[in-house]
Amino acid sequence: MVSLPHHAALVMLGDIRVAISPSTHTYMERKDMIMETIQGNVEPFTNELELLFSLELHYQGPIELAPMGDKVGTLVGGGDGTLTGPRMRGTVRWSNYETTGEDQVCALQVPGVIQTHDGALIQFEGREFAMPLSDGSQQWRVAGVLRFKTDDSRYVWLNEAFALTSGTFDYDAGLARWTAFVPKEVLRLEQLAEGLREAGIRQAFTPDISRLTVRLWREIARGGPVSPQRVEQIASALDLPQQTAHEVLDKMCERDQEGNVVGIAGLSQNQHPHRFTVNGIPPSFLS
Repeated sequence: MVSLPHHAALVMLGDIRVAISPSTHTYMERKDMIMETIQGNVEPFTNELELLFSLELHYQGPIELAPMGDKVGTLVGGGDGTLTGPRMRGTVRWSNYETTGEDQVCALQVPGVIQTHDGALIQFEGREFAMPLSDGSQQWRVAGVLRFKTDDSRYVWLNEAFALTSGTFDYDAGLARWTAFVPKEVLRLEQLAEGLREAGIRQAFTPDISRLTVRLWREIARGGPVSPQRVEQIASALDLPQQTAHEVLDKMCERDQEGNVVGIAGLSQNQHPHRFTVNGIPPSFLS
């Protein structure tokens, strides 16, 4: 790692400000304290995490990629790499901006871009800490957090996820190996979303879909079936394309034998285990 003059540094980790300032701890005491904190606060929860991917990063030289936020630290290089995981794989370009505190503990800002095997581009940024495995060692231990940004619908679930990272950096070889984990629930939700996409169900409510759905809820709550022609009329009154009405009819609605709408988005006139009555109107069911 690059040595910089000793001074107080303010490093941003998401919304958290971490001050690296002069300390009376010796190097070994400082390292032991940090590792005990990591073990005490992270290891009890590792059974709630799942592997997102493994990264192998190769140092190439002074490659500069823009961070997602403000730049923190001094550019020390960058390179390329590969990414492999159960749900994504691809190649990586990355840079490393570094701030060196006392006791050789380095704060890293690592922006980069993932190009997945199926053509998606995913921007990422890591906020990491690194320390040598022993005094004078060229082997470094690295841990931190990754965040992501992409417009690709197949991977937008990453925008709401933080990945915990753990790995090593071999200074002599210019090689870093990291492993990234996310909470299990993140992958479960993405698996569910993928299943819905494969079934032809829309991934999310657009503003137009939401407006039409609210109007159809009101119609369903009146207790009678809603004809396809009535759905088209409602869409026209809302100044929505007829294609939107047809998508809702085909992919979101419960229909009776005549093709009329009797349920949508959890509200139904068909019998389901949960039901309620409004103003004496025949009961509606929660599907």
